[in-house]
Amino acid sequence: MNLAPEQLKKAREYINTCIAQAYTSGRLPTMRDMLAQSHCTRMALEHIIAEYVEAWYLVRKDRSGFYLRSQSPNGNAIELVACHDEGNYSTSGLLYECILAMINTFSKHGYSARMTSISQLESTEKYLEISHRADSAAFVLLLPQTRELVSTFQLTGKPVLSLFPQGRFTGVNQLVDSSQLVAIQMNHLMELGHRRILYLREQFDQYQSLTEFSRIIDYHRIMAKNNLQVPEHWHTIYPSGKLDENLELAFSREPTPTALIISDWEAPVAFAFLWKHNLTIGKDVSVVATDGCSYLNLVSPTVSTTVMNSVQISEDAWHMLDRQFQGAKDFECREVEISFRQGESSGRIQ
Repeated sequence: MNLAPEQLKKAREYINTCIAQAYTSGRLPTMRDMLAQSHCTRMALEHIIAEYVEAWYLVRKDRSGFYLRSQSPNGNAIELVACHDEGNYSTSGLLYECILAMINTFSKHGYSARMTSISQLESTEKYLEISHRADSAAFVLLLPQTRELVSTFQLTGKPVLSLFPQGRFTGVNQLVDSSQLVAIQMNHLMELGHRRILYLREQFDQYQSLTEFSRIIDYHRIMAKNNLQVPEHWHTIYPSGKLDENLELAFSREPTPTALIISDWEAPVAFAFLWKHNLTIGKDVSVVATDGCSYLNLVSPTVSTTVMNSVQISEDAWHMLDRQFQGAKDFECREVEISFRQGESSGRIQ
């Protein structure tokens, strides 16, 4: 019986989610649970699982179910090392989608992926332990902050890739954020006639990335270049979970913003605030998001956003690792490709 591509795609996405959430227990849900949770057919689920078993990513234990293969033969595991706890994205976000996409891409080339998330409080010994794993074939470092951290893994002689490093390092193969992201967002809004644009970013208690600071600087630079003011009651950075309060302040007196640039996951909060104040999204106030995550597909009205394609990122990551597998000794720094998707949330100023 032939399976429709849509069935296989849905089953693969579900199994990938199970795998990403199974790094603690190592075990996938039972088939009964998978059928209930995924609403996929048994045949589609079994087909995808069989692919991953054949690729040495999953192993079946009699009467116990399917498990992540803890050790891959012949150095077949590509380590995904989430530096500074940046891998703990349990349900959504660009990095989470990139992790799922890399699992898919690496498995197509015969490699498994094994993720470890290292918190801010753990010592450098944890990084050393990962770098010394005998069955590791390569390392992908997610959001590394320092060049010295990358060197720890380069000393193994195995392929190393820095994904979204917090700075552009020398002597490192790295896939970095687009330097044009904020400019694309700002140009879109200014072409629609907006001049009162507020850029918003959440500040976390223990961590604020250098990438976010760079984007905030880009925003202020573009505003200044175009002789646009950022009033004192507009706060670009706000405490975690306090977007609603920050917007209350920004809209408490004139001048009020006519456009907002936000993180993807804050779109529902921003929309709810605007509706509460009887402001029409896309007419009274425009909203532009940042990463274009699939999460935004659940939001209405449709969201205008810059887009970083997680599948393309995973393929670029594989290409840069494969160059090293093939013996390339030079270093490559590649910017993530970025595009813009027009939605209903941004429009010409009224």
